[in-house]
Order: sequence, then structure tokens, then C-alpha cells
Amino acid sequence: MAFLMTDLAGANSLPGGKLCEVLELMGYTYDPKSMSEYSSLASFDIPKLVEIVNKEFASLNEEAALSEAFKQFDASGAGVLQTGDFRNIMNKMGTKLTEEEVEALVKMADPSGSGSITISAFQKALIDQRNA
Repeated sequence: MAFLMTDLAGANSLPGGKLCEVLELMGYTYDPKSMSEYSSLASFDIPKLVEIVNKEFASLNEEAALSEAFKQFDASGAGVLQTGDFRNIMNKMGTKLTEEEVEALVKMADPSGSGSITISAFQKALIDQRNA
């Protein structure tokens, strides 16, 4: 929608200088330095925009998805999961993780051994596991 709102001529392509404007209309905030690699972009179309968003903002999208998942499992709404609940969730999700891998995730998500996992620790553990 942001692309189409900016493409007033209907050319299905925008000048590279409009990239930041389109990203802002889409609700993304960014460090201008991180966008410097696109400064020489002569123009971009919707597929190129999708490619850039997926590359530059994938972690934000993933964090939002993990946040939603966490909320589904946090029945009390307290913002905390007990490590036993986390273990059960990982096993019930059919994640094809071995018991050792689940234990490693629990240790990553609860390094202090407190028995509780916060949303940020949950996100970090699952993202770290994926990147491992």
C-alpha cells in the first residue's frame, strides 16, 4: 500500500531516493547508516522492496511473531513462562528437537536457573537456536 501511495505515476517503479519514505510509510524505523548500501539504487519495484524489507527487517518480523507465540503460551498474562511449561511447549510443538536440544534451549532462555523465562529471553533463545 505504501509503495502504491508513493507511485503516483503508476510506473510500478520508484526512484531509489524514495526508499526511506516508503519504509517510513510502512511503519519501519531504521538507522540511516544501515540503509547506506541502497543509496546507489537507481530505482526499485515491489519485489525489490520486499527483498529489502526481508533482509533489513527480518529480525523485527521474527521478534513480533515470537512475541505473539509467547503470549499464546503465557496463560496468566504475567509475561513469564515457567521453564517446565517451556519444556512442555517445545515438546508439544513437534519441533523435532531432542531432549538435549530442549534442555539447551531452556538453559539459554533461563541462564540464571531461576525457573522463569521472560519474553525477551524466549525470543533470544529461539532466534539463537535458529541461527546456530
